[in-house]
Amino acid sequence: MPSLNLEKALELLAQHRPVFHSEADFQHALAWELQRMDSLARVRLEKQVASSGYCVHLDLLILGMGYEVAVEVKYKTGGAEIVDGDETFSLRNHSAQDAGRYDFLKDIGRLEKYVGSHPGAIGYAILLTNDDSYW
Repeated sequence: MPSLNLEKALELLAQHRPVFHSEADFQHALAWELQRMDSLARVRLEKQVASSGYCVHLDLLILGMGYEVAVEVKYKTGGAEIVDGDETFSLRNHSAQDAGRYDFLKDIGRLEKYVGSHPGAIGYAILLTNDDSYW
């Protein structure tokens, strides 16, 4: 069965986008890379779907020929000014790492609900950070 190589998408993305302005910027760039990898896939951002009697909100849903992938992303940053080429990134200090960790676990719970009610679906939770307290 064909599948989506998310690890490869992240590797390709890292080559031309080593830093992002926000979580939405990361989410959009990842969706764009996934669409480039499989031009026939239906890549949806901020998708609300029914799942086992619940309504689940997913950051990304990718529906390809023979595969279904749900993705939740978090982009938690420590404050930093980063220059990449001619672009400057002013990253916020999100702090409240305990809340950030909890939100990430809630994302995993949403993925488990979705994958549990969609046979054959795969779920990925991605936490991208420059804050070593998450490591």
